[in-house]
Amino acid sequence: SLKKTNEITIEAWVKPDKINQPAPSNIISFTTDDTHQGFSLMQDGNVDFYEYSIRLRTTHTDEIGNPKISTSSNFMNQGLQHLIYTRSQAGMETIYVNGSISYSGTRGGDFFYWEDNYRLELSNLQSGMAPWNGTFYLVAIYNRSLSASDVLKNYNAGCGQIEFTTELSDLSPGRTYNLSPFAYTDQGIAIGDTVSFTVENRVFPSENDSIKLKIYPNPSDGNFKVYFEDNTYSANYAILKISDLSGQVVYVKEITLSDAYFSMEEEINLSGFIKSGFYSLILIIGSKSAAQKLLIQQ
Repeated sequence: SLKKTNEITIEAWVKPDKINQPAPSNIISFTTDDTHQGFSLMQDGNVDFYEYSIRLRTTHTDEIGNPKISTSSNFMNQGLQHLIYTRSQAGMETIYVNGSISYSGTRGGDFFYWEDNYRLELSNLQSGMAPWNGTFYLVAIYNRSLSASDVLKNYNAGCGQIEFTTELSDLSPGRTYNLSPFAYTDQGIAIGDTVSFTVENRVFPSENDSIKLKIYPNPSDGNFKVYFEDNTYSANYAILKISDLSGQVVYVKEITLSDAYFSMEEEINLSGFIKSGFYSLILIIGSKSAAQKLLIQQ
C-alpha cells in the first residue's frame, strides 16, 4: 500500500521513561533485520536532553534509510508527546511534535526497494540492540501524507486518555486510601493507575486568621507563580512544599519574608523536574498553613 502511493505518515502518542536512552532507541521500526529497514522512529540524546529522529529508505538512501533527520528542539522531560512524520510523493518530509513543525526538508526517490517481508516492530529491533523504554498510547501508519491541518486535528483530539478531578468526602484523618479510577468506553471498561494517599490530620485556621494563597497559571507546564497574603506577621520565613498524590514530598523551598511583609509573589519553575499529574502545594508560615491543588501538564 505504501509502495503504491510513495507517501507515508507515522503517528504516535508516546511518553519516554528516560531522558538518556541507548542511542539509537527504536520507538517504531519497519524492518527485516538491523541492516534492512523501511523506516525507524527513534529517540537520541544524553543525560541532559533528547530529540526524535527518523530514517526512511528510498531509492536515494542507503538500506537503513540514511541520511537521518531529527527534530530541531531538545526535549528535557518525559512528558506525553504527539509525534508525526510525513513524507509526500514529491519528497517533502516534515516532523511535527505536539502539532508544531520541528523539522522540514526533502527526501528524493521512492519506495521501490522496500521488501515484502518488512515487519512492524515496537520499542526495539529484532536483534534487541536498540531498546526504547516508554509507554505507547497510540501508533498509526497511513499510506498518505497528512496535511498540517490533519496533524493539528489529531493532536487536538488527544490520545484517548481520560483526565478528571473529584472531591472525596467523609474520609478519616490519618488513614491511607487507595483510589482506582475507571471509565466505561466504547471499547469496554478502561481502568487507570491506582493511587494511594493519606488524609492529613490538620486544623484549618479561621477566615480572619488565614493565609490567602493563589497559584497561576494552574494548570501549568511546571512554570508558575505562587501569590500569598498573610494578614498578621507571624514568622520571618515561609516553607513551600509540593507533594504528589501518594503524599511524597517532591519539592521544598524556604522563602525569606521581610519585616514589611504583607503579600508576596514567588516564581517556581519545575519544568522537566517533575512528571505531569496532580500535586498538593502547601504553604506554611509559622503556625498557619494553606493548601491548593496543582496540575502539571507537560
